[in-house]
Amino acid sequence: MLASVSGRVRALIVLVVLSVVAGGGWLVKVSGSDADGLDEAYTYRGPQPAAHQESVTPEQRREQTRDKAKPVKPHALPTTQSKPATAAQIRLLKENQKQLPSLGPTSSAGHAPSDNPVSRASFTTFGEAATAASYSAGALYVVSQDPFGNTAAQQGGFLMTLGNHIGAAVPGEPLRVSAAIWQTGGEDDEVHPVKVTWKVDYYGCRLSQEDNESFDFGQTVQAPTLNSDRVFPVVNATFTVPTTQCRYPVPAYTIHICTQVADDPTDTGGCGAYNMFYIVPALPDGAACAAVCGDASGAAGTTVMRADPVNTATGAFTEAFTDAQVPAPGVPLSVGRVYSSDNTHTGALGKGWNLPWETRLLLEADGDAVLVGEGGTRHTYTKASGGKFDTPAQARSTLAVDGTGFKLTTADHATYSFNGSGQLTAVKDRTGRGLTLTYTGGKPTAITDAAGRKAVLAYTGDLLDKVTLADGRAVDYGYTGSRLTSVTGLDGEAESYGYDTAGRLNRVTDARDKQVTFNNYDTQGRVTSQTDALGHETTFSYSENGAFDQVDVTAPDGGVWTDVYYQNVLFTQIDPLNNKSYYRYDEFFNRTSTIDAEVRETEYDYDTSGRLKRRSSSASDEEWSYDTNGNVETYEDGEYNEYTFGYN
Repeated sequence: MLASVSGRVRALIVLVVLSVVAGGGWLVKVSGSDADGLDEAYTYRGPQPAAHQESVTPEQRREQTRDKAKPVKPHALPTTQSKPATAAQIRLLKENQKQLPSLGPTSSAGHAPSDNPVSRASFTTFGEAATAASYSAGALYVVSQDPFGNTAAQQGGFLMTLGNHIGAAVPGEPLRVSAAIWQTGGEDDEVHPVKVTWKVDYYGCRLSQEDNESFDFGQTVQAPTLNSDRVFPVVNATFTVPTTQCRYPVPAYTIHICTQVADDPTDTGGCGAYNMFYIVPALPDGAACAAVCGDASGAAGTTVMRADPVNTATGAFTEAFTDAQVPAPGVPLSVGRVYSSDNTHTGALGKGWNLPWETRLLLEADGDAVLVGEGGTRHTYTKASGGKFDTPAQARSTLAVDGTGFKLTTADHATYSFNGSGQLTAVKDRTGRGLTLTYTGGKPTAITDAAGRKAVLAYTGDLLDKVTLADGRAVDYGYTGSRLTSVTGLDGEAESYGYDTAGRLNRVTDARDKQVTFNNYDTQGRVTSQTDALGHETTFSYSENGAFDQVDVTAPDGGVWTDVYYQNVLFTQIDPLNNKSYYRYDEFFNRTSTIDAEVRETEYDYDTSGRLKRRSSSASDEEWSYDTNGNVETYEDGEYNEYTFGYN
């Protein structure tokens, strides 16, 4: 009921995609240029014009992203040459190892000698030195790759030009970890055997009886001295994130690499380098943001809308319409409606449609309450003590008993009041001004704003027939059977709607009898193709990819856009040029990090109301502050310019 669009317009949801041209790679040696920051931030729907690219079909994209590793037990070790080590790394490693025998230890020498053997300690038997130095080992970097080729996490180690960042992971996801190994030998060309083991911590969850476990895959490499010009050997391992239920709000999964110089009895080893991941939270079915994001629940959006628009997490055609808007003190009157093809609710506009005043509470037998938002999303509030409810992780609004009814309070201190049956009775802003609903026979028949103006609702049976505003203008709703098939706006123009045999909205026709949208659905109710007013077709292909759900969207120009989800939360995106964006979230489903194809990270910070207060990257650092009404009060851009805003 808080829409800001005047007249009867279609609220088209446009996706803003951050896309950069792919580059870089998994290199053993890293130049300083790889640490350069983001020169320019792009905010556009598609990629910038680029050189001609070979076209890719959805089938080819699925083959590109399919996890081709053979099924392995959790923490099993893949073959030496498996991903994420590149072919170049393997080639350099092999070339390096061919040179090792001439430098390697013999039966009478524990350490590889330098070109000047007399300058080094003499050895009588393996591991026994007359005058021996103490050696240690470690990892130059540790980098993890997810099944989609994203650099999921990395720690620069001594190659700090790589940078460090925490990754995101999901239960059941295989993570392929690579590390380049070094040791502190005395001469630049010394090479020593280094034993590699792994340790896994799963904070907030249990792998077995302990919070961590160690894994020895029998890996020993011949590692050169840290300050040498040699290529450092790369070790690889695959770890599958356990599916153990987590207790902590933000569980973390950490993979440590442990090293020990095998021919130095004084080196006891250590586990200094690691990659850390926050576990992506799972969004319950029914709570995925549809056409209305930021509804009464205050939940953050975790899904993508494409075309006109289709929610790629659910495959549902979801759209918001505003038929009338009346400014008023506090909360304005908005006569709007939302359609979602996966909404099974039958309300005053028929199946699949929701009116803003149909926001309601479903009261469960166990005392829990399910908030049904403006767009039909559902959020379960668990009964607690003292007339309070525990708020679901994805929501910002709090619920409490209020007399004989209930009150929902948003992060901005607006309130939604419900009667004992869960029906909405009032919506008011933080000043207490807003809308009041009057019910007759269990149906809302009037809505009164803070200025005392009344909109009257008329019905035929249970279906809404007409909404008449205080000035006499009206919006009329027409039906065929129980299906909404036409809406005549304040201007007298009518838009019409058609449905397929399963009752899903498949056709929208404007007042000029021009078909503006046509949908085809699969047997699961997901949109498979959509044709716009110009005859341009967008197709949608759905598949499961291990622990993920993958949606490949072919745009009218032939470009394939891929959205990958874990439990209704967007995990990664791939554009037609195969550039990837990779996301991390906090326990409230706020996106806290975006990593692009160049492994450049943008981080986000939020206030307790879920409002963005900081966005930072190597290129810029932006900050926002808000007044008590939730309006932006100050903004500082990435060039240290500060702007102040005032409101009447």
